Amino acid sequence: MTTNIIMTRTSMEFPREQTKKVFSFLQKLATDDSTPGLHIEPMHNPADARARTGRVDQGYRAVLFKLTDSHSQPYYVFAGAYPHDEAIKRARTTVCQVNPVNGLAELVEHEAPTQNVAMSSSSDVRFPGTAVGHAAPEAQRQPLLAEQGITYADLTDRIGIDPAVAASALSATDDDQLQQVIEANGENWQGLALIDLATGLGVEEVVTTYSAQTNESPEPDTVAPTSAVAEQDDQQIIDAMRSQAGGAEFTFIEGEDDPEFRRMLEEGSFQAWRVFLHPTQRRYVDTDYNGPFRLTGGAGTGKTVVLLHRARRLARENPSARIVLTTFTRSLADALQAQLIALDDEILLAEHLGESGVLVRGVDQLVSEVLQRGQGEMSAATQDVLGWPWESARTGTIDRTLSQLAREAIGDDLPTELRSGSFIDAEYEQVILPHRILTEGDYLRVRRPGRGVRLNRRARKGLWGVITAYRSAIHYGQEGIVSFSEGTAIAAEWLRGRREPFVDHLLVDESQDLTPVKFQFLRALVPEGRNDLFLAEDAQQRIYGQPVVLGRWGIKVVGRSRRLRLNYRTTAQNLSFAVRALQGMAYEDLEGEAVTTAEYRSARSGPEVRVLEVGAGHERAEEISRLLREWVKASNVEPSSLAVLIRSRREGDLLADQLARLGSPVTTVRRGDVPATDKPLLMTMHRAKGLEFARVILVGVDPDDPLASMPAQMRADPDRDDAIRKERSLIYVAASRARDVLVVL
Repeated sequence: MTTNIIMTRTSMEFPREQTKKVFSFLQKLATDDSTPGLHIEPMHNPADARARTGRVDQGYRAVLFKLTDSHSQPYYVFAGAYPHDEAIKRARTTVCQVNPVNGLAELVEHEAPTQNVAMSSSSDVRFPGTAVGHAAPEAQRQPLLAEQGITYADLTDRIGIDPAVAASALSATDDDQLQQVIEANGENWQGLALIDLATGLGVEEVVTTYSAQTNESPEPDTVAPTSAVAEQDDQQIIDAMRSQAGGAEFTFIEGEDDPEFRRMLEEGSFQAWRVFLHPTQRRYVDTDYNGPFRLTGGAGTGKTVVLLHRARRLARENPSARIVLTTFTRSLADALQAQLIALDDEILLAEHLGESGVLVRGVDQLVSEVLQRGQGEMSAATQDVLGWPWESARTGTIDRTLSQLAREAIGDDLPTELRSGSFIDAEYEQVILPHRILTEGDYLRVRRPGRGVRLNRRARKGLWGVITAYRSAIHYGQEGIVSFSEGTAIAAEWLRGRREPFVDHLLVDESQDLTPVKFQFLRALVPEGRNDLFLAEDAQQRIYGQPVVLGRWGIKVVGRSRRLRLNYRTTAQNLSFAVRALQGMAYEDLEGEAVTTAEYRSARSGPEVRVLEVGAGHERAEEISRLLREWVKASNVEPSSLAVLIRSRREGDLLADQLARLGSPVTTVRRGDVPATDKPLLMTMHRAKGLEFARVILVGVDPDDPLASMPAQMRADPDRDDAIRKERSLIYVAASRARDVLVVL
């Protein structure tokens, strides 16, 4: 008889050599649970009579829970594959149930607590040798959650956390101890709820987030809490797993012909199959907004996952909708499209603006298409941006750039320290183009918030002389060819004059790296309205451009901004190292508000970051080679999930040659897609943005002085503070690419 399988969020983690065997087991189980060789067996004296184990191979068994719905259709909850003895223990001690407080489906270990505190309904906590109601000794730190006024009753009676877990959590006096409690009980909703409380969320918000019924759900869920676990029937549990909140922990394979299950088997990977959503993430996927919405969060908090699911949701609700998913670079856009297809290989992908479906492109690609669409109609737009009418415009290489003209500038009007090409390029992109400045008088009067370097009247005159020479070179030297920034501004002006829009919904990833003219372009690309513009950003990952405030460029998100605080990708140890690089600098988000890492937590734990002191050149290459060989031999990682991150392409080319001679060849990633390969990857820290790897070697970073390897030209930048800020952000981005293991050389 065909059976349905319910996968859990943590059931996909097992050694690499077991993958094919687990796939085979699941395929046979979905076809017929009585297939010879599966050996589906009940447990002797289990905590839950539904518990079963099944034979994966001689040494590994699957942990299962058999449920039967009201139509006598069998379901098996697949809770993972483990070595024989561990699987037996897990099956005997785990209960599959609906939480009696909040209605969430859960798998709960029924074992004695490892720590204990008084079960007080007040905020008093019993310390060793201290009566309830009395202050603890000064040497004894107060528990972390108790400092926030959180009580045992809050955890158990209002949120629904297991009493043993609640007792242990209320004994934790710092983040490390609380992390140990979370690890001891697995990566489930209870651990996530504790992390949310530790980051400062109130009890009421946590109750709302971890409930099978919430006021923010589009429709009421079908399951309600029950007071007696023993009275729960299988249908109740299945309904709870199917609920919106249940989607954070469980997902269904509807028989052997389930299309996503077939794709998982064909691709030979769980990772490309399904992405689970935290209830908070689900809220941002499903909620409709009357205007632009901004979602912020640190690296690994799932902003991109939300964008992907939201794009799919909008496409499913209205197949004729024209949806654009965009980001800072073409490489990142290619990665987004691959992830979207992995999420749903039946989704309709558009090829051009104005077509139904989801169009995934980098912002510059969108600009190029708009300029192409507007050929012969650009005179008004080029007049507004450059000061003269051209019927057509296209982006290309300019013979004499601003940087060259700055170096050639003579006289005292332009001080030597301002003749930095990067500074003048930024002034042009951040001030002159977005304000559509065409005269010296306008430039002398314009405000320059966020630029960092103050300019007196004399300096502005000197800079305007360079701008005038540059525009003259464009006008008379290369008719119709403009820089990417100029093309973006021209495309925005052309779109403003167009009556028929190309786009219904626009979703933007890595928004923190975009410039004012790109925000103007994006605002002009989609008309204002319901679900028009959804932006994801992390100010602390800004490694390009300058700080931007959305409201100055026509995007009003006041009251429609939320922040994700929980990192699902990076271990707490790796995250701690990454965050250290940000210390000492102030960061502001796209609304000009200060950003802090104080509430940023990881749901995972792993080994400590290894910092190795080795010499440069051959000695360093030998150590990297040794690590890669060691990791490739490991049974639980694919070679392509290993990455070496370096500062520059030149350094990378040299290192790749050295590693090849040492017998550890790597695949160097430059532009375009990350290639399919059976070798570890090598790329620059900039190129690694938006990607993630199981294990990372970070080359040329001093953990005690993150700025030690900062290039000399960045140190000489007139806006040195922002250059330092981006350097720290780059190290933060690079270090946070590591999911499990991080080594720093």
